[in-house]
Amino acid sequence: MLPISELVRVARTLDGDGSSRLALRAAEHWGYRRARFVRSSANHVFFSNSNGGAGDSVLRLRPAGSGVLEDAHRIGDLAARIAAGGGPVASACASGEGTFAVEIGVGRARYVASMFLRIDGPVLDAASVTPAQAAAWGRGLARLHDAATRLDPPPSLPHWRELVQQAAETLAGGLLADASAGVAQEVARLGTGGDSFGIVHGDPELDNVVWHVGTPRFVDLDDAAWSWFAADVAFALRDFAPPAGAPDTASQPSASFLAGYHEIRPLTDEELTWLPVFGRAHALVTLARLQHTLDEPVDPQWPDWALELRRRIEAVAAGLGAAFAA
Repeated sequence: MLPISELVRVARTLDGDGSSRLALRAAEHWGYRRARFVRSSANHVFFSNSNGGAGDSVLRLRPAGSGVLEDAHRIGDLAARIAAGGGPVASACASGEGTFAVEIGVGRARYVASMFLRIDGPVLDAASVTPAQAAAWGRGLARLHDAATRLDPPPSLPHWRELVQQAAETLAGGLLADASAGVAQEVARLGTGGDSFGIVHGDPELDNVVWHVGTPRFVDLDDAAWSWFAADVAFALRDFAPPAGAPDTASQPSASFLAGYHEIRPLTDEELTWLPVFGRAHALVTLARLQHTLDEPVDPQWPDWALELRRRIEAVAAGLGAAFAA
């Protein structure tokens, strides 16, 4: 998640129609003249178009910095290649300069922008997904895994094991240090050979799945990495698991999700025994990211929504930390 001060900064650039001079400057690189704010989290997200309609592309902005432009181009290239190979993802759009990411400046602020095709359709929540939809979701994730791992040449992506280790180091000085180090060691002991390891989405929860004509399509590949396919399954199903835990694979909708996944590619009984450690590892990474957000001092001049967001993040971190420690 971006720092709360950054969310406030961009929110203050919005006009009454949800447009922003910053977003318009970025959208011009793809030939668009309109941009309407949608949300801010890990990126600032706008819908862009040229004719005032709902928006046929998704503009994503994040503050520029070391490696940010390169990372954005790499994710755009990955999405475009997976989509071209038939994978169920939203494809990236090349800018007028022929790149998947551009760096822009408005005043003193500098941002990296990227653009993706917008997929029409609803986004489901954990309370409403049916067993049939869960099975389709599982099939979709398996197809994404297959399409991404077949890419030649293989993309340059981080190794999730290293991200888990970095998260443990972030929490090394606190009350969760021993538990964090233990989880990182468990993940480090897992082998990376055979059919259990490849390129994963990294965040395939339902809020990153758009149902286009009843078919799941995945968006937001920012956390794509080399990892275990079962780790991606554990993350997909974490809304159906206790905090820092693993889903009950025999209950719905997890059982249907796994059955759908099995229709496309194997997931062995041994891989399923790894779900608890992956559940804890995902909690560890989330806690480290929340800690980075909470390290920023509260500014009393923040608007009420930002102060409330800070309180919610504190509550989430406290609850997840307690579950992780237990």
